[in-house]
Amino acid sequence: MAKEQSLKNVPNVMVKEKLNNKNNYYETSKTIVLLFYLIILSVHAQTEHAKFMGIPINTTITQFQQKLQAKGINYDQAASRELGASYPN
Repeated sequence: MAKEQSLKNVPNVMVKEKLNNKNNYYETSKTIVLLFYLIILSVHAQTEHAKFMGIPINTTITQFQQKLQAKGINYDQAASRELGASYPN
């Protein structure tokens, strides 16, 4: 009779194992999708250049200054000195 009891439990154990395997599969799939998304996000972030006021900061200082001046921003040496900045002439 004990063997019959243990045999009755075998299908239940197998069903539980299949359910656990299925849940593990879904959890693994979620993890893989999340990692893939994070990798794509980091690659995309590295392809965008830093910008200041819409001007990309990937040019020379002179070109960047010219673009700033074209937007109407001018360097005020006296104001910079008051703020403690020391730039060459």
